Amino acid sequence: MAAKNVDWLEVSVKRSNLADAMGFSRAGLGDDAVVFFDKFKRSGFMARFERGDGRATLGCSGCELVLMIHDRLGIHYQSADFKEKCTFSTISAPIEYWIGYALGYIQGRSGMAFNEIFGYFPLESWYKMYSLHEVGDEALWDKTIGRYAMCCAPTKGEYKFGGRDHPFSNYYPAQATFEGMVFATGEGAFQAAKTLDMGKRCMFTDIDPGNAKGLGRKLELRDDWEVVKHGVMLDILRSKFEDPALRQMLLDTGEQKVVEDTTGWHDNIWGNCDCPNCTHIEGSNLLGKALMQLRAEFRRLAL
Repeated sequence: MAAKNVDWLEVSVKRSNLADAMGFSRAGLGDDAVVFFDKFKRSGFMARFERGDGRATLGCSGCELVLMIHDRLGIHYQSADFKEKCTFSTISAPIEYWIGYALGYIQGRSGMAFNEIFGYFPLESWYKMYSLHEVGDEALWDKTIGRYAMCCAPTKGEYKFGGRDHPFSNYYPAQATFEGMVFATGEGAFQAAKTLDMGKRCMFTDIDPGNAKGLGRKLELRDDWEVVKHGVMLDILRSKFEDPALRQMLLDTGEQKVVEDTTGWHDNIWGNCDCPNCTHIEGSNLLGKALMQLRAEFRRLAL
C-alpha cells in the first residue's frame, strides 16, 4: 500500500491529536483505548476524523477533541480538574498515547476507516504491539498496515504473510477450540495436541504462543503425532477462522498462493524462509497449504 497523494500535514495533525486525546482520556478519565474509541464513535467525531474535515481533525487540539466528544455525549466534567492532572508528562506516559499516535498516523496515511484497521489488528492487540513505540514512522507502517494490508501483500500471484501479529499466524491472539478445550492462540492449541495427557494440555490454554512453542518441544510426543499433525492443524484453523472477519480475510486472498514467510526463523516445514542460508531450500509451506485448503472448504460451503 504505497502512500499516494497524502496530505502529510493532515497526517501529522491527526497523529498528534489522537495521541493527545487518548493520553488525556487515560490520564484524566481513566479511559483505555476501547472505552475511548467507543465514545469517539458514538459521538460522531470518529467519522469526521477519518474524512479529514471539520474541527475534529484540523481545528482543535487533542484535549479539545476530548471535550467535544464528551459534550456531544452529554458527559460533563470540570475541565479545570484535568488541567491539574494532565501535564504533558502525564498525558504522554500511558500506552494509550502511543496507540493514538500510531493509529492517527496509519489512518491518516492509508485513508482506511478505523474499523478496517482493526480488522487486521484488533484494538486490544495494539497493547501487545507497544514494542513498536521506539521505531520510526516508516518502520511502524511497514510492520503493520503497510506490510499486511491486502492491497500490498500479493506479489506474483502470492499472498505472503509473516510475523506473529498477522491474523493468519498461529501466534495471533485469536481463540481456537480443539477437542473441547479453548486456547488463546492456535499455537497453544497445536502444541497441546502433541500430548494425549489432558492435564498437560491445560498448561497451554492461556499461555504466550512463544512459550507454548518452547513448552511443546519438551513434551513426549504422542505415538501417532506425525500421522495426525496435519489434520490437527486443519481442525485448529477451522475453529480459529469461524471468526467472520478472519474468514473474509482468507477468502479475500482469492486464488493466490498463500505462503507463510518464515525468513528470520528458518522454518521450511510449515513456511518458507528466504534468508541467504535457506535460498537453496524449497519450503514445504504446510501452514499456507492448510490455509488454502480451508479457503476452498469455505467456498464450497458458500455454494
